Amino acid sequence: MSFPKKIAFVHIPRTAGVFLMHNLLPELRKNEYKILNSWNNLRRDWTKEELLSFLNIKNQSMFVHNHLSNWDAESIKKYKKNGWFTFSFIRHPGDRLCSAYFRFNIKERFNESLTGFINHALSKGFPKGTEKSIPPYWKDIDFIKEANSKNINYFLKKYFNHNYKSRKPLNTSSNKGYEYYCKTNQISKTTQKLLKNSKDYEIYLKISKKNKLEYYFIILKKLIQKKFNTLFPKKPL
Repeated sequence: MSFPKKIAFVHIPRTAGVFLMHNLLPELRKNEYKILNSWNNLRRDWTKEELLSFLNIKNQSMFVHNHLSNWDAESIKKYKKNGWFTFSFIRHPGDRLCSAYFRFNIKERFNESLTGFINHALSKGFPKGTEKSIPPYWKDIDFIKEANSKNINYFLKKYFNHNYKSRKPLNTSSNKGYEYYCKTNQISKTTQKLLKNSKDYEIYLKISKKNKLEYYFIILKKLIQKKFNTLFPKKPL
């Protein structure tokens, strides 16, 4: 089978990206792909300008890796217009943030509680700016699924004819899982509610197709709130 000739990986941090690359890159190298991964030498992500410059490279099979930070809707549209195959993997927002908290030693480095970190991340973004777990242009990405063994196996087999073998996860943290920290009261009820009301969580449910009833309840709740605000607008002070 023929692989996609131009491939762009929109890497959301803490979503098994290192593990995925460990499985995918050997297959691409066998097929003489040019691997554009800035972390090998520069130890940083490509800038937007650098990402767009790769579109000028012709007659070469290529794979571009970049974390979420410097991708945007414009870049993705230009990549797709130039025939690139784009993909990404997501994770439950709570699990992703718990993983980041322990992997990057947030408590030790910033004296921040897990609840405080999640509150900050949901309002300000993580790792920086207003960046959220799932980009607003997610519908423009050709393949986007939850990161789990079933979906990774399907992705590698469908697009690269690679038989995925279950291996020990890479680049892991001491994270015990979002549900564990909720049950042990290390994440406050207020923070749990904040996460469940977040746009990230809504999109996660839509993509993962988990808890469909909960997803439709969230949508219904927002529609009712919107109607209420229309009928009973807040009076200016």
